[in-house]
Amino acid sequence: MCVGLIGKPSSGKSTFFRALTSVETRIAPYPFSTVEVRVAEGFATVPCPCRRFGMECGSCFDGVRPVRVKVADLPGLVPGAHAGRGLGNRFLSEVSRARVLIHVLDSSGTTDCEGNPGAGDPLKDAEFVEEELDRWFEANLGKTSLGLPEGTVPEPGESVRDFRRRVKPVVLTANKADLPESRKFVKKLGELGAVPCSALFELVLRKAAASGIVRYVPGNGFELTGRVNARQLEVLEKVKNFIETHGSTGVQECLNRAVFEKLGYIAVFPVENEKTLTDSSGRVLPDVYLLPPGSTARDLAFRIHTDLGKRFVRAISAIDGTPFRSEDPLRHLDVLTIRKGQ
Repeated sequence: MCVGLIGKPSSGKSTFFRALTSVETRIAPYPFSTVEVRVAEGFATVPCPCRRFGMECGSCFDGVRPVRVKVADLPGLVPGAHAGRGLGNRFLSEVSRARVLIHVLDSSGTTDCEGNPGAGDPLKDAEFVEEELDRWFEANLGKTSLGLPEGTVPEPGESVRDFRRRVKPVVLTANKADLPESRKFVKKLGELGAVPCSALFELVLRKAAASGIVRYVPGNGFELTGRVNARQLEVLEKVKNFIETHGSTGVQECLNRAVFEKLGYIAVFPVENEKTLTDSSGRVLPDVYLLPPGSTARDLAFRIHTDLGKRFVRAISAIDGTPFRSEDPLRHLDVLTIRKGQ
């Protein structure tokens, strides 16, 4: 499962990608600084069950558990991309690899639809990207280039746009919401469901945390833990004010929305001993797996090991003792022990 970052050039996608993955990327104030697809590991976050049991697992941060996901930074999209304009053909073929998309919008309105400095309208940017995706879908319905399971087609009476949103859902993010120019757009973008966001501030916090300057759990507030100079303090005060206004920098919220709300994925914690929540080495809640909605206990067993799936007998919830047969769907954030036969 891959999360793709899309948007017009100069919308802040590279900064967003870097903030999510900590991968060094070229960040430049000109269009098409991203010309090749970059894929790296990011982390969605879920509440860790260890706190529920009064334990310390050693794998979470203040009760927040990171879960690995693949994130792809895709080249910028311009009007006419479906017909090959800009990096259109390359961009759209790469979209097929992503299961869900995060559309990074420049909410400041300081760049035009092609990413050049000038007057822009993020509301129109949101629409033209939707239109490009729709035209690409319409031209490739029934083809493998869309990256969909074989036989995935619109339902009777379903429009191309509704079909595309269903099979390739999109999370909107109003990036650069830290800039004064964004104020006139953020509220309107919010009416479209966009998350107010500052990828720059998220990157600042992750770098500060890596340097020991702050204690920061992505998606939450931060605490100053090291010495800072006047300039650093000034920047951190701006970040603090942004978080107080919007609740977070918005970056982690976008990724979590993509994985858990748009795709409906669940996170489950398999353990060998449901009493101690440990594996054979005594590690508490050592693993967490992301599974698509409707996944069964047997699906989880096969994800862990083929032999475990073949010899599956049942699974038992460590939370409430619920038994799961092979065909029973799993529950989000459950802790499970899998029993196998000979």
